[in-house]
Parts: sequence; structure tokens; C-alpha cells
Amino acid sequence: MTISALKVHVRVNGAATLICPACGAVRNVAAERYRHGRHSITVRCRCRHVYSILLDFRRHYRKKTNLPGTYEILSEGGVGGGIIHIINISRSGLGFTVSGLHRIEKDRHKTSNVGGVAS
Repeated sequence: MTISALKVHVRVNGAATLICPACGAVRNVAAERYRHGRHSITVRCRCRHVYSILLDFRRHYRKKTNLPGTYEILSEGGVGGGIIHIINISRSGLGFTVSGLHRIEKDRHKTSNVGGVAS
């Protein structure tokens, strides 16, 4: 049986909080030294359990979602709209798939209006 690595978010200060899957022990570690090298490391807990972690150095935590909805093009001259499926979200953006008529290009449209608040 193969056990996948646990994903651990590294905070802005370079620290990461590890939680042992066997005993639940919590340990804060300095992870900055791994930023430009390997992000996958093996950890041994004080209970002797060995497990793998994958360090995530993103600025903001990315949460997987499953949010269906609709969208419409609001820009001048924009026509179209359709079904949107938001697959992940963070404080700095979101990942989604769309269907319908659109000219949405990757990394081009940065403005959003979620819940009536433009960002």
C-alpha cells in the first residue's frame, strides 16, 4: 500500500506546522531552507512514525472546491456567458472551468465580482 505525502502549507515567515498522522503530535519547523530545493521530505516523529510531506510555498493557501455557477461577460463590447465551475480558491485567485460563449484568456482577466464585491 502506497501512502501519499501530506501537503503542508509554509507560512510567510518560512515556518510550517507538521501534525503526525499516527499520534497527532504537533511540531513547528523552519522550512525556508527547502524553498529552492526539494519540496518533498520524509519526517520522523518522536513516536517513531515516519511519513512524507510535500511543502507548499504558495503565498496563500489554495482550497479545493466544487462550486457550480453561472457567469456573464460585463466588459464593454463583451457578449456571452455560461456555466462556471470553481475548482479551487485562495486569497489571490481562483481556478475554474467555463462553458459557453467567451473570450476568456489565461492570466488576462484579473477582475472579479464575487458576492457583489469587486476585487
